[in-house]
Amino acid sequence: FFGNKQFLISGAVIIILLFVGAYWFFVRSPSPDVAVSPTPTTSTSESTSPENPNLSILDQKFGPFNIITLSKSDLDFVRSVKKAIAGGSKAGEFKSYQLFDENNNPYTFKDFLIKLGVSENSINLEAVSSTEWRLITYGHYDDQANIIVKTLFISTVDGIKINNLMSSWEQNSVIIDDMADVLGYKDEPYKDQTLTVDKYNSIDFKYIKLPDRNQGLSYAVFTNKYLLIASSRDSFRAAIDALASSY
Repeated sequence: FFGNKQFLISGAVIIILLFVGAYWFFVRSPSPDVAVSPTPTTSTSESTSPENPNLSILDQKFGPFNIITLSKSDLDFVRSVKKAIAGGSKAGEFKSYQLFDENNNPYTFKDFLIKLGVSENSINLEAVSSTEWRLITYGHYDDQANIIVKTLFISTVDGIKINNLMSSWEQNSVIIDDMADVLGYKDEPYKDQTLTVDKYNSIDFKYIKLPDRNQGLSYAVFTNKYLLIASSRDSFRAAIDALASSY
């Protein structure tokens, strides 16, 4: 009897030990470390091509540009431009604009000139086919001490190409007629005008002589990097001074 009892006790001890061992191994032993991947994050990075330093200078000198959206199907384009910039600038202040179409595509200067009525048939406009240009307003006083706001256009250009373009554009005073409406001298007696050559701040420029110095057209190819077209003497000189301070 005692032998059987001893055998039973020994068996029970063995079973208990096996149970405790299994419990420790499967339940109490630490789980192996599991490598956890970081939580995915999304970051937005704008990829842009290197900016033209000449365009950067425009925005530094004439201020960050405002956006104007004008439809390419607009039948009264010049009026819409003038309406968009109405209010313009305070005296001595520039205000810069970039034009976009209804599909949010920026106008090239070529697109803009064509909308003004400049003909591609007589002038090769490829020299101004870049979107790197600005429409700029400038406020100054007239002879009666009233603030008037004048319009300028400044485009980055290739010197050789733009000089060829301007030479052909001047023939038969075509440029004078093309820019009359948008620059605001269409009611002035300009029809028989030719461009006069002059110099300001060591920069050669051309202009038309009108009775009112606050009306007209002046243009210069500044350091073979910019085409500047202005609608008054004061706005032209102010723009030249601003550009000259960077060179």
